[in-house]
Amino acid sequence: MGSAINKCITVCEILKRKVPGLHQWNCIESRSQPVKAGAGKEAASRMVSTMTITLSTNQDAMARIDALGYQPPLATDVE
Repeated sequence: MGSAINKCITVCEILKRKVPGLHQWNCIESRSQPVKAGAGKEAASRMVSTMTITLSTNQDAMARIDALGYQPPLATDVE
């Protein structure tokens, strides 16, 4: 589970190079996730980072292109 964000970014970068004109919106969050407690132990929680990447050929897919986390399409000469 530790390398999930790295894999997410790698897949996204590959797709952006294969499909021209993709707009990208990134969202990084931290969430509290419960941890299973053993016998006689208190339930606990831990903070987990999550990343959501939205790719779209439609610039209007998300509300604002000036929003934090927006990346315009790659230049057409990138392979």
